[in-house]
Amino acid sequence: MTRTYQIGIDLGGTSLRTALIEDKKTIKQIESVPTPDKPEEGIKKIKEMIDSFGNHQAQTIGCGAPGPLDPWSGMMLDPPNLPGWHGFSFKKELENATGLSVTLDNDANAAALAEHELGAGKHAGSMIYVTISTGIGAGIIIGNSLLSGALGAAGEVGFMRMGRTHPSPNDQTWEQAASGTALKEKAIELYGEHSHAGELFDAYEKNDKQALHALDPIIDYQAAGIANIYLTINPELIVLGGGVIQHNPFLVKVLEQKINEYLYKSLKGKCVVVKAELEGNAGVMGAGLLSSAERLG
Repeated sequence: MTRTYQIGIDLGGTSLRTALIEDKKTIKQIESVPTPDKPEEGIKKIKEMIDSFGNHQAQTIGCGAPGPLDPWSGMMLDPPNLPGWHGFSFKKELENATGLSVTLDNDANAAALAEHELGAGKHAGSMIYVTISTGIGAGIIIGNSLLSGALGAAGEVGFMRMGRTHPSPNDQTWEQAASGTALKEKAIELYGEHSHAGELFDAYEKNDKQALHALDPIIDYQAAGIANIYLTINPELIVLGGGVIQHNPFLVKVLEQKINEYLYKSLKGKCVVVKAELEGNAGVMGAGLLSSAERLG
């Protein structure tokens, strides 16, 4: 049997991971470095990691990165979590550096492909992968195809407005209200500048009144956001991933219950929510699938 090889890249705000993938399903080698502030240095690091794989025989490179970005031209637009990479022609520069064909897409889209092909959604024709991490995003699968949208911006759900519709101190995006960043800010507010979200969740699971008061509104925002996109797309399955879910798996059932409370009567109890199976490897595995993904524009 002839083996095929792909390069998968998970470009995050903190770390840059590059993997050699066999037959689109097995990580053979993987390297990780801190994400450089300058994109030119990032291209150099990616090239070094690929070269470290030796005679890898890969013909394609896929990269999942924070949006907004343009998957058609392969250009970074203005991703908040990669401020130094704005307006960078990622596809062009990496193709010039490696001589390989490059596909760039949103990191949530990459993770959605991986969970659909290899993980929690592999038996679902339609699913939404929602990541709750530093930011919030979604990858949408409809009829076994990835929904890209006319401008490649489908799934940028973290920018949805929550609460009041007119500008005010309470007018926030879903990401501002309920992401891992928001959770860390709340932990610092309660426990001091060196605190982190884990402390908040630990106290929450112990029914600490202060933690309950702080976390319940944030969990409500998370549930409301997921219910909104569930009602818009009506998939078979919601798959939850990202660092917040990975470190606090009890949230999956909590959110499933709350989401179903937001649905109209005949849908209550029918929104199925599961935890992502591939966890930290979903992004890099999905990146290896990007070049062959079926898409809806």
